[in-house]
Amino acid sequence: AKSGVIATLSLLAGNTITLDDGSGIEADAGKIILNAKSVSQDGVLRANSVNNANGVVEIDASISLNFGANSIISVNGDSTATAASPGGFVVLNSSGTFADTGTSTINVAGAAGGPDGFVEIFGNNIADAMSVQSSIDGADAATFSAGNHLLINPYDLTLSTAATDPSSANINISDLGNYSQIDLQSLDNIELSSSWTLNDPGVAAALNLTAGNNIILDGGTAVVAKNNWSVNMTAGALLPSGTLPTSGNDGIYLNGSSFRQAENDGIY
Repeated sequence: AKSGVIATLSLLAGNTITLDDGSGIEADAGKIILNAKSVSQDGVLRANSVNNANGVVEIDASISLNFGANSIISVNGDSTATAASPGGFVVLNSSGTFADTGTSTINVAGAAGGPDGFVEIFGNNIADAMSVQSSIDGADAATFSAGNHLLINPYDLTLSTAATDPSSANINISDLGNYSQIDLQSLDNIELSSSWTLNDPGVAAALNLTAGNNIILDGGTAVVAKNNWSVNMTAGALLPSGTLPTSGNDGIYLNGSSFRQAENDGIY
């Protein structure tokens, strides 16, 4: 049976969301979503793990995303856990500009031997990790990127059995087996080139894949979601409102004998 649902705290504004210094939002083992034309973040956003259940912070800004000097985003592993506790996922998505400072921080460290989390940053003015000023787990972004999970403007994202390599936007699906919430986005396509079984983590769990263009399951591959998992795949995220997709674009494509399967929850 399901052990509950994931707590989600979502703020949606038609114009601007501003979090001043001293403000904060907490949703440990849950998900925090901020969505507006412009987002100014100078407070604390915390969705730390609880045991093996990790959190997610997702910010979507269609024009500008700005981090102040006191901005803190924390999706650390559970510091009180006795077993491996993973860090979580941070997705910072600005369709326009992204701006931060050298004193703003992003923390995704695992605890008790658990793996660090993933950070994705999108912005038209961000070329590589050297363009990011924020510290990630106490290091500059370029240092963190060298041995961890930082993706800058991933265009085509591949999920496979090859080694995780942020520079080529390839993620090993076995490396994702430690997380109960997985939130990944790409500007163009997300392609699954190997079958992927999401094993029961013992807590409510969610896989969210969002592609600007297509989500593609190669022939012979599958996404099999075991107990407690929900799967949400969104394609055509960058298709302008009111525009019809053309053939071969902005869709979810199950090639050959590929398939999706959920044991006791939904696929959306």
